[in-house]
Parts: sequence; structure tokens; C-alpha cells
Amino acid sequence: MSRRVKFALLLVVLIVGMGSPVQSEEEPPGSPELTNTTYLPFLKNAPNDLSITQLNYSGSDEVVEVTNNGPGPQSLDGWSIYSAIGSQTYNFSGVSLGVDQRVRIHSGPDAFANPPLDLLWSKAYLWNNDGDRAELYDHNHQLRDSSCYKSGC
Repeated sequence: MSRRVKFALLLVVLIVGMGSPVQSEEEPPGSPELTNTTYLPFLKNAPNDLSITQLNYSGSDEVVEVTNNGPGPQSLDGWSIYSAIGSQTYNFSGVSLGVDQRVRIHSGPDAFANPPLDLLWSKAYLWNNDGDRAELYDHNHQLRDSSCYKSGC
């Protein structure tokens, strides 16, 4: 773990008032694919740092990418991606991201799945080429990030 990540975790611990970080032997719930990750159970309900980092609406494989920018692993259980034009929703289940890890959700005729980090939403086109907005909602149905293009903005 880098010094910056350790410092950030220590800072969070001090702010939250939890004392020293403790490395847990247990795996984060529902995320056995994580490796070399320190799971800090007290960060489970901490504010996230997930963002939509790509929205590719053209072509036969449309992609929405969500990235965990830290400070720790993040479960996406109960989270969703919403396409504002057309009102389609993708609900995450069983997906966890380590720090700097990304998940891509594919749609369109050439869309594919390669779990755990490439997931199939639909073989239909979902993103309007004239404009649309992707919205990322957390497990409490709170808007956490959005990305738009053309008339969808």
C-alpha cells in the first residue's frame, strides 16, 4: 500500500475518531475477486468516491464505466446506473471495486459480458445518439455522479 493511501486512511481514521486502522483477515462481503486489499470494516458506510469515468454512446458496443477513486474498497450492491432519455436502469448486484478499479456496463448489439469487470446491460441500444445523461445512484437512491452529452446536458 502506498504512503499516500496509508496517510489518507490514517486521516480518515483520525477524523472519524476510530483510532488506528486494523487490517482484517476477513474478505469484504461479496467480493472474493479483490486481492492485495486491506478491508477496513469501519469504512463500509463512509462516503464513496465512485464516479462515471466513461460514457460511450456511439457504435455497437455502448459503454458506461464506473471507477472507484478510493480511499478503500467499495461494494456496488444496491447501486444503479440510470439512462435519463428512455428511463432505463441497470442495478448492480455482487459487484465490488478495489481502489482505482473500474467496472464497465455494456449495451448494444455487440455488447458482451466478462465478469466481474465487464457486465452486460442489454443487447439493445440504450444511449440516445442525440444526447442522454447517465446517472449513478447509491444504495440509498441518492444521486452520486452523472455524465451527459449533447442535448442530454
